[in-house]
Amino acid sequence: MKPLARKVFPFLFAGLALLALSACSNEAGERKAFIEFLQTRIVDQPGLRVPKLTDEEQKSLGRYAAQYAVIGDFNDSMGKAFNEASPAIQTMASLSTPQALVQGQARIGEARAALAKVKGQLGDQLSKTQADRAKLEQPDDLKTVFQAAYEKTVVKPSELMLKVLDQTDGILAEAQDFSAFLKANEASVTFNGPLVEVNSPALLEELNAHLGALNDKRQKLMELQSELNAMVR
Repeated sequence: MKPLARKVFPFLFAGLALLALSACSNEAGERKAFIEFLQTRIVDQPGLRVPKLTDEEQKSLGRYAAQYAVIGDFNDSMGKAFNEASPAIQTMASLSTPQALVQGQARIGEARAALAKVKGQLGDQLSKTQADRAKLEQPDDLKTVFQAAYEKTVVKPSELMLKVLDQTDGILAEAQDFSAFLKANEASVTFNGPLVEVNSPALLEELNAHLGALNDKRQKLMELQSELNAMVR
């Protein structure tokens, strides 16, 4: 039995060596395909691009398709957050006159609550994505291009999206304050279409302060929205 054992065991070890070599070869090919995909389909592309993997791409990326899901899943969540925030933004746009603000106090409160929920969900998803990113094991050649893609598709868009949500909430908060001011002084306030008139210099000064704050915040939001549009274009 001993001579037979000496003949069999070398063949077993040789088979294990071939399997290990095959696994290494597959990893190298998958990594090369992933690096090329990230570089050509995301990093080198203008604007924000997070393409869905085709079946063929899924196969060619192999184990690295799961690493791409860190980027893809967050992008899906960010798109969902933007869609859920849209009604609040539309509410803000629809309350375009002082009188509309007074009449829409309840809607402003609802819009702020909806925004707070969206911000919380996006923040939670960002924390999860950051944790998942930290767990990824990547050789140096992949790590560099993945980080560039991650910065472009996760870090910068999420920072800008959160700024847009914060600025929108800031406008709604100022609108609430302005509405409360108008309501508290309704005996001294007259609405004339998009204009509002008051009967004392003190109230006029406070009125102008509210209007100035609203205009400043709206201007900042327009700048952030332009930046966001340029990013995704």
